[in-house]
Amino acid sequence: MKLVNGQSLIGTPVLDEVEIARARHLLVHVQSHDGPVMKLYLWDQAARDFCKKFKSYENTPTVLLVTTVNTKSLGGTLALTSMSSSRVFMDYDVQPTIDYFGWLGSNPQSAERVDAEVVTKRETLTIGEILSYIKQGSTKGQLGFFECTATMVHGSTWYYISCSGCNTKATKGPTSLMCSKCGKVNISGVAQYLLYTQYSVTL
Repeated sequence: MKLVNGQSLIGTPVLDEVEIARARHLLVHVQSHDGPVMKLYLWDQAARDFCKKFKSYENTPTVLLVTTVNTKSLGGTLALTSMSSSRVFMDYDVQPTIDYFGWLGSNPQSAERVDAEVVTKRETLTIGEILSYIKQGSTKGQLGFFECTATMVHGSTWYYISCSGCNTKATKGPTSLMCSKCGKVNISGVAQYLLYTQYSVTL
Protein backbone atom coordinates (compact mmCIF):
# COMPACT_ATOMS: atom_id res chain seq x y z
CA MET A 1 0.00 0.00 0.00
CA LYS A 2 1.18 3.53 -0.83
CA LEU A 3 -1.65 5.85 0.19
CA VAL A 4 -4.89 5.36 2.13
CA ASN A 5 -7.46 8.02 1.25
CA GLY A 6 -4.61 10.27 0.17
CA GLN A 7 -2.57 9.74 3.36
CA SER A 8 0.94 8.33 3.31
CA LEU A 9 1.63 5.19 5.34
CA ILE A 10 4.74 6.88 6.75
CA GLY A 11 2.60 9.25 8.78
CA THR A 12 0.25 6.51 10.08
CA PRO A 13 -3.04 7.34 8.31
CA VAL A 14 -6.01 8.32 10.45
CA LEU A 15 -9.17 6.70 9.14
CA ASP A 16 -12.38 8.63 9.77
CA GLU A 17 -14.91 5.80 9.90
CA VAL A 18 -17.85 8.20 10.06
CA GLU A 19 -16.74 9.95 6.87
CA ILE A 20 -15.95 6.64 5.17
CA ALA A 21 -19.39 5.31 6.10
CA ARG A 22 -20.98 8.46 4.68
CA ALA A 23 -18.98 8.24 1.44
CA ARG A 24 -19.45 4.43 1.40
CA HIS A 25 -15.94 3.89 0.07
CA LEU A 26 -12.25 4.59 0.50
CA LEU A 27 -9.37 4.76 -1.96
CA VAL A 28 -6.11 2.86 -1.55
CA HIS A 29 -3.13 3.27 -3.88
CA VAL A 30 -1.45 -0.13 -4.18
CA GLN A 31 1.88 -1.11 -5.73
CA SER A 32 1.53 -4.41 -7.57
CA HIS A 33 4.30 -7.03 -7.40
CA ASP A 34 5.96 -6.28 -10.73
CA GLY A 35 3.59 -3.72 -12.19
CA PRO A 36 2.36 -0.16 -11.76
CA VAL A 37 0.72 1.63 -8.87
CA MET A 38 -3.04 1.12 -9.10
CA LYS A 39 -6.07 2.74 -7.53
CA LEU A 40 -8.16 0.35 -5.45
CA TYR A 41 -11.67 1.48 -4.53
CA LEU A 42 -13.13 -0.40 -1.56
CA TRP A 43 -16.90 -0.08 -1.19
CA ASP A 44 -19.35 -0.67 1.66
CA GLN A 45 -18.49 -3.88 3.58
CA ALA A 46 -15.01 -4.10 2.07
CA ALA A 47 -14.31 -0.52 3.24
CA ARG A 48 -15.58 -1.35 6.74
CA ASP A 49 -13.48 -4.53 6.85
CA PHE A 50 -10.42 -2.56 5.74
CA CYS A 51 -10.89 0.00 8.52
CA LYS A 52 -11.37 -2.69 11.16
CA LYS A 53 -8.29 -4.65 10.12
CA PHE A 54 -6.14 -1.55 9.56
CA LYS A 55 -6.85 -0.27 13.06
CA SER A 56 -6.31 -3.67 14.66
CA TYR A 57 -2.61 -3.73 13.73
CA GLU A 58 -0.15 -2.32 16.25
CA ASN A 59 2.16 -1.23 13.42
CA THR A 60 0.85 0.28 10.19
CA PRO A 61 0.16 -2.61 7.76
CA THR A 62 1.75 -2.37 4.33
CA VAL A 63 0.60 -5.48 2.45
CA LEU A 64 -2.98 -5.76 1.21
CA LEU A 65 -4.77 -8.65 -0.48
CA VAL A 66 -8.32 -8.17 -1.77
CA THR A 67 -10.20 -11.01 -3.44
CA THR A 68 -12.75 -10.72 -6.24
CA VAL A 69 -12.33 -7.25 -7.76
CA ASN A 70 -13.48 -5.60 -10.98
CA THR A 71 -10.84 -4.01 -13.18
CA LYS A 72 -11.33 -0.92 -15.33
CA SER A 73 -9.29 1.89 -16.83
CA LEU A 74 -9.79 5.45 -15.57
CA GLY A 75 -7.92 8.05 -17.59
CA GLY A 76 -5.44 5.46 -18.77
CA THR A 77 -4.78 4.23 -15.22
CA LEU A 78 -5.75 0.73 -14.12
CA ALA A 79 -8.29 0.84 -11.30
CA LEU A 80 -9.69 -1.96 -9.16
CA THR A 81 -13.12 -1.93 -7.54
CA SER A 82 -14.32 -4.23 -4.77
CA MET A 83 -17.49 -6.29 -5.08
CA SER A 84 -19.98 -7.58 -2.52
CA SER A 85 -18.04 -10.86 -2.36
CA SER A 86 -14.63 -9.18 -1.87
CA ARG A 87 -12.61 -10.07 1.20
CA VAL A 88 -9.76 -8.03 2.71
CA PHE A 89 -6.51 -9.43 4.15
CA MET A 90 -3.37 -7.67 5.43
CA ASP A 91 0.23 -8.37 6.50
CA TYR A 92 -0.05 -11.57 8.57
CA ASP A 93 -3.68 -12.57 7.93
CA VAL A 94 -3.12 -15.40 5.42
CA GLN A 95 -0.14 -17.23 3.91
CA PRO A 96 -0.04 -15.22 0.63
CA THR A 97 0.20 -11.90 2.53
CA ILE A 98 2.81 -13.39 4.88
CA ASP A 99 4.87 -14.54 1.88
CA TYR A 100 4.61 -11.16 0.15
CA PHE A 101 5.48 -9.33 3.37
CA GLY A 102 8.62 -11.46 3.59
CA TRP A 103 9.46 -10.80 -0.07
CA LEU A 104 9.18 -7.04 0.49
CA GLY A 105 11.63 -7.32 3.37
CA SER A 106 14.15 -8.88 0.97
CA ASN A 107 13.39 -6.41 -1.85
CA PRO A 108 13.05 -2.97 -0.22
CA GLN A 109 13.67 -1.20 -3.55
CA SER A 110 10.30 -2.48 -4.79
CA ALA A 111 8.51 -0.82 -1.90
CA GLU A 112 10.08 2.52 -2.85
CA ARG A 113 9.03 2.41 -6.52
CA VAL A 114 6.28 4.97 -7.08
CA ASP A 115 4.60 6.37 -10.19
CA ALA A 116 4.10 10.03 -9.28
CA GLU A 117 1.48 10.49 -11.99
CA VAL A 118 -0.77 7.90 -10.37
CA VAL A 119 -0.17 8.47 -6.67
CA THR A 120 -1.88 11.80 -6.16
CA LYS A 121 -3.84 13.34 -3.34
CA ARG A 122 -7.40 14.54 -3.62
CA GLU A 123 -8.22 18.19 -3.26
CA THR A 124 -11.71 19.50 -2.57
CA LEU A 125 -12.41 22.41 -4.90
CA THR A 126 -15.26 24.78 -5.64
CA ILE A 127 -16.94 24.67 -9.04
CA GLY A 128 -15.25 27.99 -9.85
CA GLU A 129 -11.81 26.56 -9.05
CA ILE A 130 -12.49 23.49 -11.19
CA LEU A 131 -13.58 25.72 -14.08
CA SER A 132 -10.41 27.78 -13.71
CA TYR A 133 -8.30 24.60 -13.71
CA ILE A 134 -10.04 23.35 -16.87
CA LYS A 135 -9.38 26.66 -18.65
CA GLN A 136 -5.70 26.65 -17.65
CA GLY A 137 -5.28 22.95 -18.38
CA SER A 138 -6.73 23.24 -21.88
CA THR A 139 -4.01 25.73 -22.82
CA LYS A 140 -1.26 23.54 -21.34
CA GLY A 141 -2.53 20.23 -22.68
CA GLN A 142 -3.14 18.87 -19.16
CA LEU A 143 -5.83 16.43 -18.15
CA GLY A 144 -7.75 16.30 -14.89
CA PHE A 145 -10.18 13.72 -13.57
CA PHE A 146 -13.07 14.89 -11.43
CA GLU A 147 -15.16 13.03 -8.90
CA CYS A 148 -18.49 14.37 -7.69
CA THR A 149 -20.16 13.35 -4.43
CA ALA A 150 -23.82 14.31 -4.15
CA THR A 151 -26.13 14.32 -1.14
CA MET A 152 -29.91 14.19 -1.48
CA VAL A 153 -31.53 16.62 0.96
CA HIS A 154 -34.90 15.18 1.97
CA GLY A 155 -37.25 17.60 3.66
CA SER A 156 -35.67 20.55 1.85
CA THR A 157 -37.90 23.54 1.19
CA TRP A 158 -36.61 23.51 -2.39
CA TYR A 159 -38.31 20.80 -4.40
CA TYR A 160 -40.85 20.25 -7.14
CA ILE A 161 -43.14 17.46 -8.29
CA SER A 162 -42.02 16.00 -11.59
CA CYS A 163 -43.28 13.54 -14.16
CA SER A 164 -42.00 10.07 -13.27
CA GLY A 165 -41.32 9.42 -16.94
CA CYS A 166 -39.22 12.41 -18.02
CA ASN A 167 -38.63 14.40 -14.77
CA THR A 168 -40.19 17.54 -16.25
CA LYS A 169 -42.04 19.67 -13.71
CA ALA A 170 -45.63 18.45 -13.55
CA THR A 171 -48.59 20.79 -13.78
CA LYS A 172 -51.87 20.52 -11.90
CA GLY A 173 -54.87 19.55 -13.96
CA PRO A 174 -58.52 19.63 -12.86
CA THR A 175 -58.28 16.24 -11.17
CA SER A 176 -54.75 14.96 -11.75
CA LEU A 177 -51.15 15.84 -12.56
CA MET A 178 -50.19 16.41 -16.19
CA CYS A 179 -46.91 16.51 -18.11
CA SER A 180 -46.55 19.12 -20.84
CA LYS A 181 -43.52 17.37 -22.34
CA CYS A 182 -44.98 13.85 -22.51
CA GLY A 183 -48.46 15.16 -23.25
CA LYS A 184 -49.93 12.77 -20.71
CA VAL A 185 -52.59 13.31 -18.08
CA ASN A 186 -52.98 11.48 -14.80
CA ILE A 187 -49.24 10.94 -14.42
CA SER A 188 -47.41 9.67 -11.34
CA GLY A 189 -45.58 12.50 -9.59
CA VAL A 190 -42.09 12.22 -8.12
CA ALA A 191 -40.52 14.76 -5.74
CA GLN A 192 -37.26 16.25 -7.02
CA TYR A 193 -35.10 17.60 -4.18
CA LEU A 194 -32.20 20.01 -3.84
CA LEU A 195 -28.89 18.28 -4.45
CA TYR A 196 -25.72 19.39 -2.67
CA THR A 197 -22.56 18.42 -4.53
CA GLN A 198 -18.90 18.27 -3.55
CA TYR A 199 -16.17 17.94 -6.15
CA SER A 200 -12.65 16.64 -5.80
CA VAL A 201 -9.96 16.76 -8.46
CA THR A 202 -6.97 14.55 -9.13
CA LEU A 203 -4.24 16.65 -10.69
